[in-house]
Amino acid sequence: MITQENVVCALRKDKRFVKGMDFAMKIGKVIGNIWATRKEKQLEGYKLLLVQPINVIDNSRDSVPIVAVDTIGAGAGEMVIFVSGSSARSAAKNVATPVDAAIIGIVDDMEVDPGAGDDCYCETGDEKWT
Repeated sequence: MITQENVVCALRKDKRFVKGMDFAMKIGKVIGNIWATRKEKQLEGYKLLLVQPINVIDNSRDSVPIVAVDTIGAGAGEMVIFVSGSSARSAAKNVATPVDAAIIGIVDDMEVDPGAGDDCYCETGDEKWT
C-alpha cells in the first residue's frame, strides 16, 4: 500500500504532478511525553511530545512515532495537526530553533471521504494511492 508519507511523486488523472509530499500538514495522535533536563538552550520552555502519525483514510499508523514541539498545549491521547521542516521552525517562532516537527493544532472532529484518494496514483500508475 502506498501512503502519503512514501509517495515522492503522484500523478493525478488531470496530469498534474504533486512532488515532495513532505510539505503537507499531517495528522497524528499524541502517545506520550518526552522529558529532557539537558537540551539545546533554544528548546528551553518547549514541551516535547511523542506523536504517532496517522493515515487519515483508514486510521492506521503511518510510520514510526516522532518527537514534536508542542506550540499549543496538546496532551496525551489527543489527535493533532503537525508540520515538519521549516514550517515547524516557523511555528516555534524562531527559524534558528533546532526543531523538525511542531504541533500546530488539536483536531476537534474530522470527516474523510474514503474514496477521495481514488484519482491519485503512484509514479508508475500501477497502484492506487490509498
